[in-house]
Amino acid sequence: MNSIGAAAARAAGVPSRILGFAGAVLVLGGLALVGTAFLSPPPPATAPPYELRPAALEPEPALVELAAFAPKARLEAEEVVASATGRAVATGWWLRNGRAPPVLLAWKSTLGEPILHPDTDPAEELRLVRALRRHLSEGARILALPERSRRLARLAGVTAPLAGADDTAGLRLVEPWLAAEAAIRAAERARLGSPPDPVGAAAFEAFQDALLSPVEEGVARLQVLAGGGEAYLVLHLLDAFTLGLLRPQAVAIGLHDMPGGAAIHDSVRLVKSWIREQGHAAYATLPRTAGVLRVFFLARSEDTRLLLAHVLPFDTADLGALPALRLVFQSGGYWIWRLEPVVSASENS
Repeated sequence: MNSIGAAAARAAGVPSRILGFAGAVLVLGGLALVGTAFLSPPPPATAPPYELRPAALEPEPALVELAAFAPKARLEAEEVVASATGRAVATGWWLRNGRAPPVLLAWKSTLGEPILHPDTDPAEELRLVRALRRHLSEGARILALPERSRRLARLAGVTAPLAGADDTAGLRLVEPWLAAEAAIRAAERARLGSPPDPVGAAAFEAFQDALLSPVEEGVARLQVLAGGGEAYLVLHLLDAFTLGLLRPQAVAIGLHDMPGGAAIHDSVRLVKSWIREQGHAAYATLPRTAGVLRVFFLARSEDTRLLLAHVLPFDTADLGALPALRLVFQSGGYWIWRLEPVVSASENS
């Protein structure tokens, strides 16, 4: 964090590191400053602190190409407008098709930090969809967070058992909005327009249990979730933070931005030095914008034993030595693993 960001964080009372078992903590000063000034005052707890408004925006080419994989759907832009200020804080692109639940295709916060949903890069999503359509058979089973499951089921023709799950517990909420947390989650749940899905909910819980278990136990849990057959685990490095939001007592993970220029070795040295000074156990990085490197860190040494810490590129992971998992695709923040089917005793004999 630069000196300006650190000062903003101190002024807003946001810690610059995880303390104890705080779980997932966004440590960036920019969001703290925006959260206390731009979005103030706190909204009433009975209604969401924002309105949804149609936006007349021109989609970028990658969005147009993504939408073409669902030719019967309409691509629509929608702004999230903060009630306190009347200004847009995020823009979402949705696929809508009659009475079918809408699918979030892309999301971009205007605050510089995630709000409600993680930001998505349409070009990165397009590379993923192309790869799945090219290499997986139609109906192949994928295991991914619900929002991504819904998107890939629509665009790539895959089977996604988590698609029907309610994932509003993982929404990104800035501090002044916490008073309206229940109203926000209810509104976002209603926006999806899908009825409760007990099967999807159970699959979502099992998915979290697997990723937050020790490696061998976690892989076995994934195989049970896949019904013993072949499946593909589709993860993005951003998912690590989402898991921290969903299960703060199970994994302590945080974010921190640092300078990241063309001299990659200098950037790595700077990150390692900061991780060591803060006493964190492991880290992974993802370029955020030009000259900015986002660091995801595990605060506790015991969390490095979790499957999550080994299927994403944390520096303590051994990505080539996972039982029954084989890396088949990597691009940007995406890591896709083939989960080997369970071989019965009769097939082995």
